[in-house]
Amino acid sequence: MAIHAISESIGLKANGSLQTYQDLTFLLGPPSGARYEALSTIARRSGARFSEIYRLFIEHAFDALEMQSMFDRAFSSALVVELKTNAYFLTEQCWLNRREKLEKFYLSKHDERAEIPAIMVFPPKFILVSGHPITRDIEMHHACFVSAYIGQSFELDWIEINAMAPEKRTLLEAF
Repeated sequence: MAIHAISESIGLKANGSLQTYQDLTFLLGPPSGARYEALSTIARRSGARFSEIYRLFIEHAFDALEMQSMFDRAFSSALVVELKTNAYFLTEQCWLNRREKLEKFYLSKHDERAEIPAIMVFPPKFILVSGHPITRDIEMHHACFVSAYIGQSFELDWIEINAMAPEKRTLLEAF
């Protein structure tokens, strides 16, 4: 499984924020092996696009696995401190034209578009299990650790990580 940090935004932290990143988005590449074969077979038999079946699989897996708990465990392991991530948002990234990297999403020569599931987490919302704010910055190497954790759990070919730095505001803009 490949992990790519593709949009690491480096900038000044927002007024008083301890976190470099406002959000981290994990773009979930296609599954591999038997899981891919099973999902692509379901898509072909039902006449649905692979993206639709894969999205449903991810949504169901997140409900069944208590995704919040999975993120809590993964980030806790990465930072070596017990924490709660408090929120995640399931979304997707849509590509309207074929891309070689997304080949598994195209089951026929007529497929042009692919929707790739993605999960967003928000480091400024992370807290210690005691309820106190965390005192460590969530950095890209922590996100890569979590990415590997997710990728192995779901047997994915790859995961891309997008990171958004808080926007810089001047003192005048704050009022």
